[in-house]
Amino acid sequence: MIESALLKLLRSMGGSVAIQVAAKKALSSLSGLVVVDVVEGTAMASLIHMQKILSSRMQYFSTIEKAIEWSVRGGSLRNIESARVSIPGTLKYDDSKKCYIYRTQLEETEQHWRGWYEGLSEKFLSCPAPKLLLLAGTDRLDRPLTIGQMQGKFQMVVVRHTGHAIQEDVPDEFASLILNFISRNRIGPHGIEGRTLGCCSRSQAVEEDSYVWHRRWAAELRSKNKGEHSLHEAMMGNSDESWWW
Repeated sequence: MIESALLKLLRSMGGSVAIQVAAKKALSSLSGLVVVDVVEGTAMASLIHMQKILSSRMQYFSTIEKAIEWSVRGGSLRNIESARVSIPGTLKYDDSKKCYIYRTQLEETEQHWRGWYEGLSEKFLSCPAPKLLLLAGTDRLDRPLTIGQMQGKFQMVVVRHTGHAIQEDVPDEFASLILNFISRNRIGPHGIEGRTLGCCSRSQAVEEDSYVWHRRWAAELRSKNKGEHSLHEAMMGNSDESWWW
């Protein structure tokens, strides 16, 4: 009997849940972890603004189509076709108000927010399974993850020209990235048989941009920390790749 392989793939707040579970090493069949646009540093810094962000959202919609239109015009999603799939499930009809409202009241979960994200980067790095972090921008990467990425502890791809919902803004590119991750790490009894699906040229360019960005970041950090070697040693780990500096 072949043990099935488990790939956990979650985004944002769901990504936090996936990391917490993976870090406990309770799933023996866990063969890969994919986290979409969630980083401890960025999340923690954003918490003080979250209530304001939630209160500024439109709260009531006369039709589902109006909610879909608002989600795209408001910038939370950039793909009208994916919005038509994802938005209806986030709403429910309120008979008393005679309109559609959000199914989940996120503002009521505030007491749990900090606990969801504290220590998240170290927990992500501690997961023994192959890891992929998809980000909408390099500005989202915090210090522990930057060091871990330079040490090769996980794969990172920055998918440019997308928002927080990467999987919805560019679904074809997103699927290609996931399939390549599965193939590269031979997840499953035989991995993915047949031709490896290639990422579109934009993603390939993004991975190269990420490499260049890391070198620039390292150079800038070196100039700001002349005479300080502890960070350099942490970033290098046991690697001899001193060319970063």
